[in-house]
Amino acid sequence: MAFTAKQKVVVFNQTRQSFLSFGVTVAETHVARLVGLLGKTKLRDDDGLWMIPCQGIHTIGLLFPIDVVYLDESQRVIHTIEHLGPFRMAPIRMESHSVLELPPRTIYASQTKVTDQFLICSDQEIETNWKGMQDGELEERSGGRWKMRIADIFALVRRKRKNGASAGRVVSPLVVHFWTGGAPRAHEVRRVTAKGAYVVTADRWYPGTVVRMSFGYGQAAAKPPGVETSGVSMRGKVVGSDANGLFVEFVYLAPEERNTFSRFLETAPVEATR
Repeated sequence: MAFTAKQKVVVFNQTRQSFLSFGVTVAETHVARLVGLLGKTKLRDDDGLWMIPCQGIHTIGLLFPIDVVYLDESQRVIHTIEHLGPFRMAPIRMESHSVLELPPRTIYASQTKVTDQFLICSDQEIETNWKGMQDGELEERSGGRWKMRIADIFALVRRKRKNGASAGRVVSPLVVHFWTGGAPRAHEVRRVTAKGAYVVTADRWYPGTVVRMSFGYGQAAAKPPGVETSGVSMRGKVVGSDANGLFVEFVYLAPEERNTFSRFLETAPVEATR
């Protein structure tokens, strides 16, 4: 498919069933690739650059670290670099066809690995290409890779269109426990920012219900060494739901609560630069 300069695209990891971004900018001209991220002071959660064609990048002139993903012509991951600092030279990969420059912790949060298959397209193309397709047909066409239902994907895309790029980043290693009087159970956190989260759960509450919540690392992603905070408790107000979970808006009783949770989100560990 053809992309235009400065077009915004969705980056989806088909293998891990996770969105990396809803707002990566396409840089397919020489000038766009030359300028890159220069002039920015930071990358927002749903932000980044897709350099195409590209076999390597540098961070000379940048003031912040980035995550880097190299893709071949079929959009399969061939190399990743987590937390590449400013004024660094990334390696040249001759087999690379394009490179994604993303906010720090995006690779960790999406659990992206080498050989993962990506899908990069506009959000309109997602619905146009898949509308009318059944979940079983999608699973068959993808060779059994798909676990997320088409309805789930559409719900995330439509929520992005409604709320903008601030809909949040994928943070799959996190889980949340609800404190409702009974024994708490861990629920998957599919998307989260300092404003709110989408939680996979069969529980349903009326919009406006305030629930005590405790965020932490799941059993498969236990708190690694060096991470100071293993969890944080707070209040969340239910603002909506779909077939698979709840949309929750956080209720902060003091500015320090928001600061504490923001720091917790920023402690997601990263692997050493490869």
